[in-house]
Amino acid sequence: MTLCTSGAHAGTDGSFRLFTHPAPADMDICFLEQKASRAFIEEETGPEPYRVAAEHLRAQALSSPESMRMIAGIAAEFDSKG
Repeated sequence: MTLCTSGAHAGTDGSFRLFTHPAPADMDICFLEQKASRAFIEEETGPEPYRVAAEHLRAQALSSPESMRMIAGIAAEFDSKG
């Protein structure tokens, strides 16, 4: 789970999935999915912006235990208001 306290979220351009293939293929492929279209980007430098975005998302993401605590806290708030 990623918290955004300021600035744009690295995934705001739409969803993407980055596939990294080790040797002998040694190739990254990015799958983009929008409301009315889908695309694969396979060129050597094409997936680079998505690699950078994925690294930013990983760096900003909460750990699994932190995510579970945050979700439990939000659920408790809803239960107390219900």
